[in-house]
Amino acid sequence: MGHEYADGGGDKGIFVNCIKSKRILILSGFTVALVITVIALATALGVANKKLSEKAATVSSSPTTSASLIPSLSSTITVKQMIAHLQALQNISSTTGGNRFTGSNGFNKTVSYIVDYLRTKTNLEVHTLEYFSVPNYQLDGEPTLIIDFNGTRDNYTYATDFTDMQYASRAYGNLSQPVSVIPEFGCFPVDWERANPKIQNRTTVALVKRGQCTSVEKSRLAAKYDVGGLLVYNDGASWDRNDPLNFRVGFYTSFPALFLSFDIGNRIKQIIDFNGTVEVTMKVTVEDLDDFNVSNVCADTRSGNISKTIVVGSHTDSVKESSGINDNGSGTAANLVLATNVDSLLNTPSYPKYPNRIRFCWWGAEEVGLRGSIHHIKQAVNNTKPGENLRDYLVNLNLDMLASPNFNFGIFSGSSIDNSTDEKAINGSILLTNLFIKYFNDNKLPWSPIAFDGRSDYGPFLAAGKACAGLTTGGDAIKTQDERDRYAAQLPQGENAGIVNAMLDPCYHNKCDTIENINWYAYEVMVKAAAFVLENIGQRSDLDTWLYSSLVQSGRSEDMLKYEIIENTVLSQYYRKTDL
Repeated sequence: MGHEYADGGGDKGIFVNCIKSKRILILSGFTVALVITVIALATALGVANKKLSEKAATVSSSPTTSASLIPSLSSTITVKQMIAHLQALQNISSTTGGNRFTGSNGFNKTVSYIVDYLRTKTNLEVHTLEYFSVPNYQLDGEPTLIIDFNGTRDNYTYATDFTDMQYASRAYGNLSQPVSVIPEFGCFPVDWERANPKIQNRTTVALVKRGQCTSVEKSRLAAKYDVGGLLVYNDGASWDRNDPLNFRVGFYTSFPALFLSFDIGNRIKQIIDFNGTVEVTMKVTVEDLDDFNVSNVCADTRSGNISKTIVVGSHTDSVKESSGINDNGSGTAANLVLATNVDSLLNTPSYPKYPNRIRFCWWGAEEVGLRGSIHHIKQAVNNTKPGENLRDYLVNLNLDMLASPNFNFGIFSGSSIDNSTDEKAINGSILLTNLFIKYFNDNKLPWSPIAFDGRSDYGPFLAAGKACAGLTTGGDAIKTQDERDRYAAQLPQGENAGIVNAMLDPCYHNKCDTIENINWYAYEVMVKAAAFVLENIGQRSDLDTWLYSSLVQSGRSEDMLKYEIIENTVLSQYYRKTDL
C-alpha cells in the first residue's frame, strides 16, 4: 500500500505525493546505498520497537475514550490482542517461504487462520468464502531482445536495458517485427491513429512513452488497435526515470510487452522520426500456469439493519518479497480484534445494540490490483439477496498499514477525493474524516491528512459512490523535519517522534517487514481510533441521512456498474501514482 501524505493540521492540507512502488528500481549503485540505509533505519527503529513490544503485553500507553461503567469499544482494545494475531501471521510466513503473497501457501493459510478464528472465537455470521480468479504470471528463463536499427543488430540485456511487463503474453524469438512510434503518450485513440508508420494488424510492435496514463490503459488501447507487441519506455524526465521498471499490462493481454530504458526507447523514436527503420525480435517465455483461486472472507454481526451495513475492510495478502506483517498483517489483525470485541460487546446485556449491521471483510489480492474488493463490489451490484446488494452498503472503513516504525497518524481526507467521484460520497467521507480528527484532537494527539489516491481497497467503494474513511501510518513517504517536530511537541512524554528524512516504513515491501517492524504504540493508537469511529457510526440510527443528506442513499446507477466501469476506473487510479 502507498499514499499521498501531508504534514498539516487541517483537512484541506497541502498533499505531498507518496508513491506506492510496485516496481524494482534497477539502479545498481543507488540500490546498494538504499539497502544499507534501509537496514540501518530498520535496525534503529527496531531497537525502539523491541522495547515497546516488551512492555506492550503488560501495559497500555495509548488513550482511552470513556470512564463509564459501560465500556466503549475503544477501551477494550489491547496490544496483547494484536500481538497474538501478528505472531500467528509471522509463523505462517516463516513456515511457508517467507511471504503471504496471493495464491501462495502462506496466503491460503492466512485465510484459513482468519476463518477458523472467527468461527471458534466469535458469534459472528461467517460467510462462505467468496472465490475469484487471479492470473498466475511467471517467467521461464530470462527474456531476450534484439533490435535492428537500419540493418544494424544490437543485443540488449534483461534487467539492465529492459524488463518484461507482468501479465503480457509470450514471444517465441523467431520473428522480426517492425516498430511504429505512437505520438504523445498513447493515452487516446487519436494517438494510435497517428502511429508512425501506420500499425499493421498483429504485426507491428508499438513504441510508447511512459506518462499521462497508466501502462494498463496503454495496453488496452494497444489491444484495440491489434498490435503484435508493445514497448513502453521510460521518459527520462529526471535521473531516476531512465532505467527500465517492472510495470504491468492488463490481465490476459494477448501480445508480448517489454519496458525499455529511456535511452533505448528514445533511440528507436529518433531513428523512426528521421525515416529510418527499426525491427525487434523478442523472446519471452511465460510458464503455462493455472489461475490462482483466491478468496475474500466476510463476517457479519447478527444484529443491526442489513440494509444499513458498515463494511470494515483490510487486505490479507503480502508482496512476494515480504512477510507483510505491517503491510498488511497490521490491518488484518486490527480487523480481527475489532470484529471480536464488537461481537463480545454486542453480546453484553448492558452494551447498546447497534441499529446498523457491521460487516468485517478481509480482501484477497490487493497487492496485484485490488482484485478482492473489486470482485466484491461487482458481485454486490447484481446480488438480489436482501442485505447483499450494493445499495445496502453505507460506509467503508479501510485499515491498511497501521503500525509503521517511523509512523505518522494518517487520516484519509475526504476533501482530497477526486471530484469525478459521486458528490454525496465525498460529503459523507468528509464527515467521517472529521470523526477521526475529533478522536485525535480530543486525545491531544498529532495527525496528518492523507489523500484518497486510489491506492487501497477503499477505491472500489468510492467508485461505487460510497462514503469511505480510514487510517494509515505510512509506507514509503519520507518524514520531514516539520512533521517530526510537530509530533515531538504533541506525543506523550517518552514516545519517539521518529527519524527525519527516513521512510515512514523503511521495510515497506521488503524482507524485513516482520513482527520486529511493528511500532506497538502507534498500532494501539490507530486501532483505538478506528474503534472510536466504528462505534460512533455503528450506534447512529440516522447514519444514512447523516452521511447522504436527504437523499438517503448514494451510488452510481446500476447500468454503469454492471459493465467494466468500476474496474477500469479503479485500476487506472490504483496504478497512476506508480506509472506516472
